[in-house]
Amino acid sequence: MSSTILCQVKRAENPYYIKEVDLRIYSIEELCFFINRNLPLIDEAFFSEELIDWLTRELNLRMLVQTMERIREEDPEYAVTGQIHAVNRELSWLYAGDKEKLQRRISEVFDLPVLERRVRRADILVGYRKYTRAIEAYKAILADGQVENPGQLLVGTVYHNTGIAYSRLFQFDEAAACLKKAYDRLHTMEALKDYLFCLWIRDGSEAFGKACEEYEVDAKTRLEMEEELASFQEGFGQEAAGEVTGETLNDWVRDYHRQTGY
Repeated sequence: MSSTILCQVKRAENPYYIKEVDLRIYSIEELCFFINRNLPLIDEAFFSEELIDWLTRELNLRMLVQTMERIREEDPEYAVTGQIHAVNRELSWLYAGDKEKLQRRISEVFDLPVLERRVRRADILVGYRKYTRAIEAYKAILADGQVENPGQLLVGTVYHNTGIAYSRLFQFDEAAACLKKAYDRLHTMEALKDYLFCLWIRDGSEAFGKACEEYEVDAKTRLEMEEELASFQEGFGQEAAGEVTGETLNDWVRDYHRQTGY
């Protein structure tokens, strides 16, 4: 007979609103999980006075608030990571088992160069379907005078993810332009396939075929792509295109991240 652990978590009458992703949370548990799953979004601004006030007023977590305030005062250089741990300690049943794992994840994110952290922040916005905000974030990265210094991989990744965000808004001209720039920098088959898929969605099979010839796509790869495209070609109207495009491009960006490590 299996046992069940019932966790009694106080819920707020009034939620805390995380503006960047348009999310409302009602408990310390939800706050903890949001932080742990979105570490690149967590910075000094996240632990705002509004959040502190909500923890005090709605959840009555005065000891946690005192701890967070002490961390910010005594160790400002590590105030963000210290407050992350403080929030996790409120859920001791979670924190005890995952403390070391959480610390590794924190180190992985906070040790990244600033530009790479900015890319990951924008990627998270895509994950929350905040495509316009993500595009603005990607554009800000590309406009940064230092962006070329890390090399073509980072720049290509930014262009690729910008193209994906545009595609989710059905702005396929902008998507195709960004995906082409991504391929021009990355020269990977994965980046090329994403660009060619976008061309097919925007311009149809003939434009796709011409582009395959232009980029000298081998017969086997082209056949595989055509089979994938044919699997949802039937009934591909404008409305259906929107539904399939969103899901398919979401799969493509996940595959891309697995390939590149970003």
